[in-house]
Amino acid sequence: MYSEVIKYSPITWDRNQSVTRMDYDLTAYKNEEYKQIAYEANVAMDTEHSNLKVVRVQNIHDLGQFLIKQQKLLVESPGQTFYQGRRYVVISQNCLSEALEYNLDHRRCRLSQLEFKKSVPQINQNNVLVVVQVILKTQNQDYIGPEYSDEYYIEYFITL
Repeated sequence: MYSEVIKYSPITWDRNQSVTRMDYDLTAYKNEEYKQIAYEANVAMDTEHSNLKVVRVQNIHDLGQFLIKQQKLLVESPGQTFYQGRRYVVISQNCLSEALEYNLDHRRCRLSQLEFKKSVPQINQNNVLVVVQVILKTQNQDYIGPEYSDEYYIEYFITL
C-alpha cells in the first residue's frame, strides 16, 4: 500500500521514508515550503508573526484514506466537481499528540465538533494551528465541518 499511496503524496514529502508517520520541523531550514506555509498561516490568522514553528506531518495512512474518499465521491457523484484545499483549526497544545495520532478526532481534542476554516483566531503559547487538506464542494468554501476523518488529513502544525 505504501508504494501506491506515496505516488500521490504532495511533492514536498520525503519519499524515502517507509514509516506510517513522520514529522519534519521546517523551521530551521526557512526554505520555500516554510515561507509559503508561514505566509498562509499569517494570512489565515490576520497576523505577521515572523518566527512561527512549522512542522510538516507525513501520515501515509491518513493520506491514503483521504485519496480513497476522493475517488469514492467522484464515483458516487458523476458530473460533480470536488476540490482540494487548505483550511485551519486551532486546538489546545495539550492535545496535539492525540490529534496527530488520531487525525484530529474531535472527541480526543475536547472539541464539540471539527470546523475547518479559511480564517482562524491568532494562536498563543497554549494553542496550535493545525493545517489540513480537505475535500471541498466549491473552491472558495470558507468553512467545512467534516462528517468523517477521511475527508481531510493533517499537513502541518504551527506553534509560536
